[in-house]
Amino acid sequence: MMRYRTYEAETLQQAILKMTIDLGKDALLVSHRTIKRGGFLGIRAKRVVEVTGALPIEKRGSSPIVKEVKPKSGALIEKRFETSLGCSPSIEELVTSDIREELKEIKTRMDMVLGEYRDRPTRYPGRCGGLYLQLIRQEVDEKIAEKLIKTLIKKIPPDRYEDIKPLKTHLRQLIADMIKVDEVVKPQEGDLPAILAFIGPTGVGKTTTLSKLAADFTQNRGMEVVLVTIDTYRIAAVEQLKRYAEILDIPLEVVFTPEEFQDAIEGYLEADLILVDTAGCSQRNLKQIEELRSFINGTRYKIESVLVLSATTKCKDMFDIVNGFKGIPFHRTILTKLDETATLGPALNLLSQIPQDLSYVTMGQNVPEDIEMADPDKIARIILNEKREVVWKEG
Repeated sequence: MMRYRTYEAETLQQAILKMTIDLGKDALLVSHRTIKRGGFLGIRAKRVVEVTGALPIEKRGSSPIVKEVKPKSGALIEKRFETSLGCSPSIEELVTSDIREELKEIKTRMDMVLGEYRDRPTRYPGRCGGLYLQLIRQEVDEKIAEKLIKTLIKKIPPDRYEDIKPLKTHLRQLIADMIKVDEVVKPQEGDLPAILAFIGPTGVGKTTTLSKLAADFTQNRGMEVVLVTIDTYRIAAVEQLKRYAEILDIPLEVVFTPEEFQDAIEGYLEADLILVDTAGCSQRNLKQIEELRSFINGTRYKIESVLVLSATTKCKDMFDIVNGFKGIPFHRTILTKLDETATLGPALNLLSQIPQDLSYVTMGQNVPEDIEMADPDKIARIILNEKREVVWKEG
């Protein structure tokens, strides 16, 4: 049995020292990580080191017991089974049997899913077949995957079909070439501010993404930024933006009608950038789409709409969202929650077939760190299972 405790300090050495003083020299270091404390949603938060220590505890008494101990941090789970001798199966045997059955069921499902692709690698020479399967596992559309592999075969000499390194290098470039990227902020004519409206379905992270960009443009680029929200359906969203505006020391306007929206823009024509937060709405709710369009298209100033999409969305739903928001319309896209999905194939399927460019990707809740300019090469590396950490930090 183990006793677990968590300690925090400014440095790893200090945290370990705290652990050793408390638990003694026999303490074991289970895990350590850097976290943030304080601030508001990551802004001006202080970085500290958190360590989890464990100390073995001697078993008391001789009665056989079953214990399951979980550390607070969730970094390590230790299961220890002790049973008396007898003819009945032990707990360990029962658990092993259950795990074996679950693995068997998973294998059966995988065989059903991948069965139709098993003979496909034999159609492609050398290691090209394995790369095709990697694309399929990433949920890349079958036609797109076939086109990529066939193009790859034409580019690589036959004597290099077994050399995985040049194959991946060329395939990565082919994937990257399918993704169009562009900076989200464009200078306006006549020294007017750039006005960006963030649109999209509920839950994709529009407000957080807008706040990340606001923090980046003010703190790192020295731009004069103004926030405007027409998302008056959610009180929490307005309060969240108010907190951000206070911390960043920038103006925030809350508007309820297209006329108020027009007035809000006219009040800040000397600013560099106006970021507009909108209410999330279903792509199939035509009434909400029309209401949103009345705001964005009802002003005399040029407003560029940015469609925010979650990387966790199914491929079919992504296309449905794009079709639903065409009526506004939108000019660029932002892909959020890259850290919450294991497959980027659906995003590739969409981005390779729509005319709008990808501007940013986000990968967490920290403001403003967890956002960066879209890089097609990094996305291609994820799809090919190469260096996942180049896009975001796991932990």
